Amino acid sequence: MLPDAINILGNEIALSNLITGIIIIASGFIIATLVNQLIKRVLGKYIPDNIEIVLKRIIYWSIITFSIISALSFLGIDFTGLLLAGGIAGIIIGFATQSVVSNLISGLFLHLDKPVKIGDPIEIVGSDISGRIVDITAFSTRIITFDGILVRVPNDKFFTSQLRNFNAYIARRIEFTMDITYDQDINIVKEIISNLLDRHQKILAQPKPIVTAWELADSSIKINVRAWIPSSEWFNIRIELLQLLKEEFDKHGIEIPFPQMTIWFGKSNQAI
Repeated sequence: MLPDAINILGNEIALSNLITGIIIIASGFIIATLVNQLIKRVLGKYIPDNIEIVLKRIIYWSIITFSIISALSFLGIDFTGLLLAGGIAGIIIGFATQSVVSNLISGLFLHLDKPVKIGDPIEIVGSDISGRIVDITAFSTRIITFDGILVRVPNDKFFTSQLRNFNAYIARRIEFTMDITYDQDINIVKEIISNLLDRHQKILAQPKPIVTAWELADSSIKINVRAWIPSSEWFNIRIELLQLLKEEFDKHGIEIPFPQMTIWFGKSNQAI
């Protein structure tokens, strides 16, 4: 015949309560496993494996711990001293791991929000950090700067910063200004530049390139050039276009002026 109660660590525990406690713990393991499977199914395609593993472990052991404490409390075991000590320890650990948890959550949000992806050239506004994204881990984002230096940025700082993503869209506008002398015909210069842009295979037809007389400066007329090109080739095409435009100017005898100043001497009519 089974006893009505069992003595565990000096506590008389009813057999029915013990069985209920075991069921609570077993249910905790089952629920934790199901939640992990749900996380993998729902979030698995949105977050990388390293963040998924860390997130699953935190949730799994949190559920298990909660179920064990609930079961033992149901059995009448006094946790007052343990909870007090655990609360103090929890506060200390919380302060110590605040940045770690913040970086982990920010890393999760980065993968859900997707402001950047691996390979994107970016700039963190308000800092001197700019380069190409090489990795986004659970706690930090790795950037190779344009001069070849690896920079590690904590995810919480990266997520809350204003970012410029130079490769987010398929096309990007290029813009620069060419100076010509005042004795040049503006319409002829605009036609030469427009013809060059029309011939270039990587200049997009839409939006249409724009060539305008932008400013009548002290020593020159400034011609503004705007055209849309593939984002992935922005840097190379910009360099190429500047060289091609200089060659076209040389071919047609168009002078790019240097700064000039006229000095008048008092009431005389002489000037240099």
